[in-house]
Amino acid sequence: MSRPARYLQVRDTIERRIEDTGLQAGDRLPTERELAGELGVARPTLRRSMQLLESAGVIERRQGSGTYVAQPRVSMDMRVLMSFSRGMLSAGLRPGARILVSEHAPADRDLARLFELRTGESVYHLERLRTANGMPVALERSWFPDIVAPALDHKDLETRSIYAILAEDYGIRLRRAEQELEPVRAEADAVRLLGCHIGEPLMLVRRRAFDETGKPVEYAEDRFLAGRSRFHSEAFVP
Repeated sequence: MSRPARYLQVRDTIERRIEDTGLQAGDRLPTERELAGELGVARPTLRRSMQLLESAGVIERRQGSGTYVAQPRVSMDMRVLMSFSRGMLSAGLRPGARILVSEHAPADRDLARLFELRTGESVYHLERLRTANGMPVALERSWFPDIVAPALDHKDLETRSIYAILAEDYGIRLRRAEQELEPVRAEADAVRLLGCHIGEPLMLVRRRAFDETGKPVEYAEDRFLAGRSRFHSEAFVP
């Protein structure tokens, strides 16, 4: 039986070393030069191994900083309409949010169609950086009709779940959502806020959520770091 390729052996060696030495998420690894010397491999071989580990979510490389043991990937269940905060808490992670944009604006033609409004009716636009255990995970962009949830910007949108606010403060209970996933590449704003590289893969999740009467209440475009998140669903044979 043939031996696995050298870069695969190196990948497995690094992964075992992380486990055996008890390194924790956020701990820094030796430099590429140091690792190559310790393992006795050429740097191109090491780079290929590190790329595999990064794709698997074992390590993360931060531009200008170094290579670190990655945080556990955030798991998003696409079968259930659940707030980011609730999803993180159920996974034993500490959710966080930082408001980037908070404004009221007239709905353009596309938003008016999505919310079944007249063009120009007021909508609330919110953008937040979402974190899990202090690590950036996603950029959220959301819109809500002002007629449905007026003065939403006066609520605590950094520590409370928006879905909880809608239910508890406005009596709006979401019933279902249409969701669409699309792989995209990180642009300048994502690089600055998420700490990733230009062109790094992100998962864009577009969502339109409806209340119990079937009225559209939220439209969102969320970009998740592919290396820090995974999405799962369930399929049935027709």
